[in-house]
Amino acid sequence: MSSGQEPGGEGGGDPTARPGSSEDGARSLEEYVGKLEDALAHREEKIDELESRVRHLMADFQNYKKRAKRRVEEAERRGREDVIESMLRVRDDLERALETGGDLGAVEGGLKMTLRRFDSLLDGEGVREIDVSGFDPEKHEVVALVERSDFEDDEIVEVHRAGFESEESVLRPARVTVARKPGDERGEGEP
Repeated sequence: MSSGQEPGGEGGGDPTARPGSSEDGARSLEEYVGKLEDALAHREEKIDELESRVRHLMADFQNYKKRAKRRVEEAERRGREDVIESMLRVRDDLERALETGGDLGAVEGGLKMTLRRFDSLLDGEGVREIDVSGFDPEKHEVVALVERSDFEDDEIVEVHRAGFESEESVLRPARVTVARKPGDERGEGEP
C-alpha cells in the first residue's frame, strides 16, 4: 500500500467493491501484514546470518590467541635454549681450564678466556659492565666510606663487585667504596 492511499481507495483492491468497504480494508490489511511478515522473516534471516558470522569471528579470534600464545612460548623456549647453549660453552671452557692440572699459568689463562667468552655472551644479550670512573648513586651501591686525602669526595676508591646494566635498566649495581676528604680538608660546616 502506498502512503497517502486509504484501503479501498483509488488504484487498489477489487474494482467492484465500494470505496471504503470492509472487504477491501481486510484485504489491504492482509497484504500489509503479509509484507510485514516477509520483512520480519528477512530480518530474522539476516540476524541469523550475522550471529553465525560473529560466532565464526569469535572462533577465529580464539584460534588466533592460541596460535599467538604458542608462538610466544616457542620463542621463549628457543631464547632459553640459546642462552643455555652459550652457558654450556662457557662451562666447557671452565672444565678445560681445570683439566690443565697443576699448571697455574694455564689455569689462569683458561679462566681469563672463559671470562672473556662469558662477557661476550653478556654483550650479545645487550648487557654491559657499569662504568666506575665516576660515582652515580643510580648505578653504584656504596658499601664503605673511607677518608682519603688523595681522592676527591665521592670518588670511587675500590670496586668490590662489578655491576651490570642493559639499555633499559640497571640489572645489578656495582658495589663500591667511596672516598671522603678528611674532616679538616672539607672545611667547617661541610658534612
